Amino acid sequence: SQLSFTAGNKEYVTFYEATSQPTLAAVFAADPTFVKFVGEDGEDGGQGGRGAGRWDITLSNSQFNNVNQASDGDDDVDQYFENNIGTPVDKDQAWFRKSDGSQAVWIYSETGDSWSFQEEVIDGDLLVDGTVTTDKIVANAITSEKLQVSVDQSDIYQTAPTSSSAGTVKSSATGMFFNGIHNRMEIWESGKLRVLIGSTSYIPSNA
Repeated sequence: SQLSFTAGNKEYVTFYEATSQPTLAAVFAADPTFVKFVGEDGEDGGQGGRGAGRWDITLSNSQFNNVNQASDGDDDVDQYFENNIGTPVDKDQAWFRKSDGSQAVWIYSETGDSWSFQEEVIDGDLLVDGTVTTDKIVANAITSEKLQVSVDQSDIYQTAPTSSSAGTVKSSATGMFFNGIHNRMEIWESGKLRVLIGSTSYIPSNA
């Protein structure tokens, strides 16, 4: 069989029996087979399974106490998850909570067809010992106002100081404040400046 031709703009290919290039009449006389270059679209496949998720499930106090026992809570975890979410998939994470904010977190493993209790859960920022070393901190990159050894400026000043003004101190100002604007440390007690180390420029008049 040989690949023949496409008639006009129709998307067909023709197969016929021949030992040499025949005429068009000979092609049709040979009872050719017409086949589409591109077949019809097939039917859509079935819906795929869902991926793993993080699921928040609120329980009663007694139910929560059941799942919070890592040694024997596996069956309860499975039951409460299926009742609230459905059949678990690999790496599903179940966050069980009760009204006072307590939580217990379990992860499902499809390999073992079981749930594992998570002893530690990080919900927010994490700083690990040894990950921030002195060579990662550029000189002068951390200023006094960024260090929590000082009270907030708003605890001391009613009107914030600027490079050309002293600012106005609150009558209740109490605490140690690192004044990065005027390069000094100030210790206040009930609106009175008790200790000043550093520049003496622009001292608040109401101190």
